[in-house]
Amino acid sequence: MRRNRAAAFPIGDHVLRKLGIFVHLDATHLAELDRLLSETMSVDSLHDIVTEGESCKHLFLLTRGWAVRYKLLSDGRRQILGFIIPGDFFGLRATLFDVADDTVQSLTDCTVCRIPGEDFVAVLRDHPRLGMAIVWSIVREYSVLAEHLVSLGRRSALERTAHLLMELLNRLQLVRLAGERDFELPLTQEILADALGLSIVHVNRTLRRLRQQGLIRLDPQSRWIIIDRPDDLAEIADFSPLYLDQGTPPADSLLKAIRSQH
Repeated sequence: MRRNRAAAFPIGDHVLRKLGIFVHLDATHLAELDRLLSETMSVDSLHDIVTEGESCKHLFLLTRGWAVRYKLLSDGRRQILGFIIPGDFFGLRATLFDVADDTVQSLTDCTVCRIPGEDFVAVLRDHPRLGMAIVWSIVREYSVLAEHLVSLGRRSALERTAHLLMELLNRLQLVRLAGERDFELPLTQEILADALGLSIVHVNRTLRRLRQQGLIRLDPQSRWIIIDRPDDLAEIADFSPLYLDQGTPPADSLLKAIRSQH
């Protein structure tokens, strides 16, 4: 894990698009974000950024790459709780209560902004609109976790796989990391199995069924997925994006105006 002071405002459009749904980001907000997110870390793949049970007094923002939140049983079995993509904050509970209740691991090489807990508390006090936008972004992830619980408890293997793919498509579209029907999917079948509560064999069989039905195409070399029939895939999953609370992403003109004010 390598730390460095970032160039001015390193976060790019990912977090701006997310927070911009909740609050208009004026020049004051932008300057405060610039200060808050000034320390970045380069993290190699498969490195634990936050470790369950250990003290952690920082909030984090992922700006590049993918990470995963998981819990590990004593016999080594793992349940993935969710995927972290650019623009996502994580580590709030550990920041507030000193001890992490799950582990966050990088899946790919990542860049992470590290925010001291006292700085985040100061933002809540001194810039409440910006602070509430960050809290909204974090709390929104609990809606994602609730849907994953429904999938594990009630959806079939086909339904839960389809639901996860539609969820990732929508989340990545918000931060401009997906096209209309396609996105990079740097997840092995083992990772998918740990997220979906299935065996690797079952995941393989389910993905093959989705391909045979003409719903998706996967390129294991480029790690790219194309969802050829998103409406049909959403119907199979009984997927509605309302729980993602994404609204309408801010217009390009707004983002240009924010940057010009800075």
